[in-house]
Amino acid sequence: MDAAPPERTAVLRGRSWPVSGWLSPVSVSVLVLLAGSGAATHPGGASIGVPSLSIVLLAALAGSLVRFSMVRGLGPLLLPAFAAVASVFADSWSSLLLFSGPPLFALALSGLVLSVVAMGRKPQKAILLPAFFALYAAVAYQAQTNVGPEGDEPQYLMVAESILQDHDLLLDQDFKEARYSAFFSRHLDPHFRIRGPQGQIYSLHAVGLSILILPAYGLGGYASASFFMALLAAFLIREIRRLAQEVSGDDALAEGTAWIVGLSPPIIHFAGLIFTEIPAALLLAIGIRTAVFGRTARASMVAALCVAALPWLNVRYAMLSVVVFGALVWRLMREGQRASGLAGLKVALIPAVSALGIGLYHFALWGFFDPRRVYGQKREFSLDVLPEGLPGLFFDQEFGLFVYAPIFALSIAGFVHLWRRHRTLALAGLFAAAGVIATASVWPMWRGGFNPPSRFLVPLIPVLAAGLALALQRGVGPATALLAGWSLWCGLSGALNIETIHRDRDGLAPFFRSQSGAREWTAALPSFVLAEDRPTRVKALPWALLLLLPIVSVVRRAEGETRATRSREMWLAVASLMAVAAWADRMSPRVRSPERDATRLLGSPSLQLPRLQFVRDTVAEWPVDFVYEPHRVPDGLLFARQIRLMPGNYELTLTLLEGLSDSPPGLRVTNHRTGQSVSQPLRAENSALAAIFTIVESAEVDLYLVGGDPQTFSRAKMRRLAN
Repeated sequence: MDAAPPERTAVLRGRSWPVSGWLSPVSVSVLVLLAGSGAATHPGGASIGVPSLSIVLLAALAGSLVRFSMVRGLGPLLLPAFAAVASVFADSWSSLLLFSGPPLFALALSGLVLSVVAMGRKPQKAILLPAFFALYAAVAYQAQTNVGPEGDEPQYLMVAESILQDHDLLLDQDFKEARYSAFFSRHLDPHFRIRGPQGQIYSLHAVGLSILILPAYGLGGYASASFFMALLAAFLIREIRRLAQEVSGDDALAEGTAWIVGLSPPIIHFAGLIFTEIPAALLLAIGIRTAVFGRTARASMVAALCVAALPWLNVRYAMLSVVVFGALVWRLMREGQRASGLAGLKVALIPAVSALGIGLYHFALWGFFDPRRVYGQKREFSLDVLPEGLPGLFFDQEFGLFVYAPIFALSIAGFVHLWRRHRTLALAGLFAAAGVIATASVWPMWRGGFNPPSRFLVPLIPVLAAGLALALQRGVGPATALLAGWSLWCGLSGALNIETIHRDRDGLAPFFRSQSGAREWTAALPSFVLAEDRPTRVKALPWALLLLLPIVSVVRRAEGETRATRSREMWLAVASLMAVAAWADRMSPRVRSPERDATRLLGSPSLQLPRLQFVRDTVAEWPVDFVYEPHRVPDGLLFARQIRLMPGNYELTLTLLEGLSDSPPGLRVTNHRTGQSVSQPLRAENSALAAIFTIVESAEVDLYLVGGDPQTFSRAKMRRLAN
């Protein structure tokens, strides 16, 4: 089907600028100031950080952009921040403290999205690839230095190492000599389920990725391979732009879609990681574009090569190969190319030779042709996982796609319009999505291993982006802008704090644990990882209902409709977000962690509410109210979990409810990730116990009481000491 003519995007814009016209730039500037300054709780209310010079400059830049765009009606974006400030006067409104600190960046970015759309300008096409390669290379460097290869990554690197050093795929000697020590600091065991005919160890992971990174790894080891993966991610964004342009027929829309997708999770978080998902997404993007929209024999050959290459990355990508091959065959049949015997033979022969090669490869190593058998006889998939895996793929706070990138919820609406305009692509996308989602949601490891969110949905991003482009073509209103703002905040902030978007297997998202303000967002979001978190899963319902509103709006919006966005739509979108967040937070069964909310501004200058008192160094204070009985907890009592602290010296004071004992307990400070601990004695001070400890480098730490006599505590206080 031919593409419909491009549509103009509806935006909120005005030409006359009375005094009220300054409300929009001022609102966005204030949001940036509040977001960048942070927030925390204290016994009498909350604290708002004092902005640094860099945050002030960033706020001025954001406000200037809004002023230049002449967008109006952004005042309602300030409503959540005002509500958060007002909530310190009423405990019943405490859930509104969610809208303090870093999450306000999402609202500010929403205003900037509307401003960029209103200006109607787009960057030059030529800068997209180098710009994203530079960005993704920086993200890759962050991952290399702050996280390192984890999960399956070192396994792919070890296969590449074996090929380079021994010119084979045998891993016995490689692991025996610990060759992984060049890029992995701990002990590493090989991933395998069955051995070769003579007891050899071969990796259960497909060999395709190891071969793909082999030249880069040979040139510069792990770092070079990581930068090469960042380059592939940048090429993926370029292919997404090309696909969006083919679907929509609108260059500006395609450019905007590519930038939103490229700066949002999950691609920005996987850039530089040694996983198969980015190459698979790239092959799917190229394959499905050339299969559906190609018009030459060369395009058909490119699509066939993508079909052939996908299963070499992982056997589960065979379903994507089938989708691309089906789209290609359907196009050739519709174009009447069945008579072109040689072209048709080549198109069919390339995937056939690849399938034969995969079978022979497995037969040579293990003695069988079926690549699925490398995973052993254990049943991998079960329908019992479906009630956890299916909603978890989208709404789990550690791994859910819609939690980190809700903009992709609009792809559902976009597919409705895609069906009307490009039915072949719509069918291919639906089959690809159904296959990937169905497979992942019945697998016990639906969340992946140690990886950023939405690992198994990354290959679907090209088809989701095609639907998203058509959804955005119906206009970017307040609801869409809020979805985009949240996605951009998670993407950019996660890239700057790359360690927070990697899984730590405890059901609480590191990102939302650390990037919150005076009230942590982990209580407002569902978790599907741990069995004990089942009571939190009902919270997916209000968030799903919230996403349903913009989806229905985009589906109902007629093509070519360009009505102006009304101010009340902004009020409705913002109020709906506030209501759902407060609802989910209040219905949460989680036990809160007041120590994390209290320590977010530790040692920073702040304004304390409601007293409006300025303090130069914020002191964290929170209630503990527990009885310490050492005989019941011989390994120590955890009383403060995952407190994020910057390097420096800290003094902790625990107030006693009763008198001092002759033998006070000690303090153990444990790095939450590495498990390394340092112990300090607690000294008696009046009716309290105190200790000074040092944090060498920024980390999340757990605090324990160990040994000593029983004590009853009522309050904890922590301050950062001057160096």
